[in-house]
Amino acid sequence: MPDTTLSNCVRDAATQAAGLPRRRSVPVSLIAAVAALGGLLFGYDTGIISAALLFIGDTFALDDTVKQIVTAAIVAGALVGCLAAGP
Repeated sequence: MPDTTLSNCVRDAATQAAGLPRRRSVPVSLIAAVAALGGLLFGYDTGIISAALLFIGDTFALDDTVKQIVTAAIVAGALVGCLAAGP
């Protein structure tokens, strides 16, 4: 019995219209998985800094503005790291 889900029907129609064979590409799947993990880790790091800020703020008696600057510096560091990695 053929698989008749909508996504499979659309994919089959698109590959048949383009004259391409239907296959999964391992490198494309790997790149997509790494990109998804990168987004997951970025969100995890941003969440972890919130717990660290509780202790940093108490230890160094930081006000809210300085805590915001610390959080922004971490995001800016991620931007610099992305730019340094290059294409």
